[in-house]
Formats: sequence, C-alpha cells, structure tokens
Amino acid sequence: MSRKTKPLSCKDWFKDKPQCLESSDSRNQVICLDKDGGKSKYTLTNKTNQPICKYKVDGCLIASSTQKQTDFLLIHPGKMMAYLVELKGSDLLKAVKQIDASLNALRLQEELAINARIVLTRVNSIALRDTQYLRLKKRMKSLGGSLKQQTQQMQETIA
Repeated sequence: MSRKTKPLSCKDWFKDKPQCLESSDSRNQVICLDKDGGKSKYTLTNKTNQPICKYKVDGCLIASSTQKQTDFLLIHPGKMMAYLVELKGSDLLKAVKQIDASLNALRLQEELAINARIVLTRVNSIALRDTQYLRLKKRMKSLGGSLKQQTQQMQETIA
C-alpha cells in the first residue's frame, strides 16, 4: 500500500490476523492500559469522528520468542497515521528496543506517518541522552512522526 492508497476499514491492515484487532470504531477515546496491572496509561482522544484501529502487537501481530515487541499499534486510516505505544516500568532503553524491533517487523514505513509513544512508571533521565534513544527519535522524525515519552500517563488528541 502506498501513502496514496487508504484502506477502507481497520480490517484491511492485517487481514491474516483479525484476532489482534481489539477495537475499530470512532469512539471518543482509545485507551491503552498495562496488561500486567502497572500504572502506565496512554489515551488518544479522537475528535475526527473517524475510526481508529487498536491492535495488540506483542504476542499477536508479532509472535517472537526472542524479542519482545511494543504493546499496541493504533492506526488512524483517514489521516494515515500510526502510533506504536509501549507501556513500561522504568526501563526506557528496553522500550526503545521494543519499538525499534516492532518497526522493523511491521514494515509500516511506506504506508503511514509513524509515531512512537513510551509511557513509564518512572524514568532515568540519563537514558534520555543515550544514543539508542536519540537514534530512535531521529528515525521517527524521518518516518513523518515523533517519539515522546512520559511518566505514568500520556494523553494526546487527534483532530
């Protein structure tokens, strides 16, 4: 799919793994919670009245026994935007590796503007200057998106 070709629905993205699609509607908020009961939470407020697709990535879209992947992939087909969301304890660099591995495995680069979001329970500020983090930040910019990290909760709006 090129950037000019927009899929008609959320089911068009990963036809071979429909069980990974957690939601696909135009709800006002899409919420990603830590499956292990952690305190991390990501909320995307949808003001477009268009569907947002929420996929489970780790263990579903990508089943890898050697490399953990990011937790969720949110796609807004109408805007051709994607958000890779990783909810983590305090290991920022592990989250960076998981997002990087997911980008490589999903191969979404040509289709979407890709954003990465990391929500941690706490962050070591030294990790923000690590070359792995800075390299991923640069990669996200080259994909038409951005890398953001925050502690506890992150909330964004798409309009």
